[in-house]
Amino acid sequence: MKYPDRSRLFHTNSAARDAIALTFDDGPCLTATPDILDLLQEQAVRATFFMIGERVRRHPDLARRVLHEGHQIANHSNRHVAFRSLVPSICQREVENADRAFRSVIGVAPRFYRPPKGLIDRYVLRALSGAGYYVATWSRMPGDYFWWHTAAWIAKGLSHVRPGDIVVLHDGLGLHPEPDRRRTLSILREFIRGMKEQGLRFDSVADLLGLPPYFSETAPGPDDASGARRAKTHGRVFRAGCFPW
Repeated sequence: MKYPDRSRLFHTNSAARDAIALTFDDGPCLTATPDILDLLQEQAVRATFFMIGERVRRHPDLARRVLHEGHQIANHSNRHVAFRSLVPSICQREVENADRAFRSVIGVAPRFYRPPKGLIDRYVLRALSGAGYYVATWSRMPGDYFWWHTAAWIAKGLSHVRPGDIVVLHDGLGLHPEPDRRRTLSILREFIRGMKEQGLRFDSVADLLGLPPYFSETAPGPDDASGARRAKTHGRVFRAGCFPW
């Protein structure tokens, strides 16, 4: 079987020479996201936050802050359940319910989706592509979500980052109520400093790949960076016939 939709599956941009994309999964969380945002603002760094729909509903002001401060928001499912463990209809529901959260709470509809744990099969990939989504995984994951990984271990993993990489760290941990992300915070400042010393710029995933971050009808305008304008709700995200069931 051919995979024409692999043109919408990304884990890096090998053509980039002076930029990387820093991403955070599983938020927003009160125990980590505000501190991460403070550091990113201090260092003038843009990042991409792959958010869980349920967490967006739980912390709407924090989710809106992420957009207001110039970061990209992307879809990381509604409840962080790995797609390979779900029946197809639930996979569709996970993406759609998260999309509704983004539209109603933040006012944008992200075009970038990252499957929980990076697991995706050809049918879901085809459906997402047909619905206009871009699927972004990663090229560098230092494993900051493993409780047994020390800050030194995580920092060592980050030392291998190269131009064009999409790096994933975590400001949440699945649906854990409010996880402890102090190890991630402890290495983040030094990582940013090291990348800047190498002359690397921090881009959003969309900018690194040269693609639009949001569906056009919900993209914030120049006077609407906060996402305060409410997006139109279109009901089902996927066009009829996208999913093979």
